[in-house]
Amino acid sequence: PSCIAGVPGISVPCGFYNGLPVGVQIMSKINEESKIFGALFNYQGATGFHLEKPALIKE
Repeated sequence: PSCIAGVPGISVPCGFYNGLPVGVQIMSKINEESKIFGALFNYQGATGFHLEKPALIKE
């Protein structure tokens, strides 16, 4: 984890496996947090995953 390494990082959901949420952790060098935000912005635009809901609460 990034907190142990002492570097900026964030964990975000990225999909589902057998109906359970799966996440990914993105880390960067110190003082390069903008790269993390850029990667997440591009991921959100490319996938639309932020609109997905788990099967239990899908409408």
